[in-house]
Amino acid sequence: MRPLRLTLTGVRSYAGTCSIDFTDKRLLAILGNTGVGKSTILESIIFVLYGACSWSKDPKVAYELIGKGCPSMHVAFEFSANGREWSVRRTLHADNKKRPQAVLEPLAEDAADMRVNDMRAVTQAVTRIIGLDWEGFVSTVLLR
Repeated sequence: MRPLRLTLTGVRSYAGTCSIDFTDKRLLAILGNTGVGKSTILESIIFVLYGACSWSKDPKVAYELIGKGCPSMHVAFEFSANGREWSVRRTLHADNKKRPQAVLEPLAEDAADMRVNDMRAVTQAVTRIIGLDWEGFVSTVLLR
């Protein structure tokens, strides 16, 4: 899996919208002082891929990622895997009466029929596409 673009809104220290373009980068470092949001970037990637955070596989714990005072959080991530580019998006609302949303779709127009639209189904599809489930990802890609 190769990250392409990440956009997050209302996630922990990013109350506004932050976009990061990873395209054409061969080596990347996330640097900064304590508390400026480095871990939030990594947690956002885990959340958008698996609907959870690194410290718990329980989707309910992901609500802790919503920024203080934010009505919702939204994360969009584009990545490539096995020669195909994908877009995955997830939204959680602080008011947990609103249903969480998740969508995974290929970026190629000729593969629109591969769109997945459901929290659990998106997680299963991401696991299949990347070849790692949540446990494998946080154990090998993101070291806790």
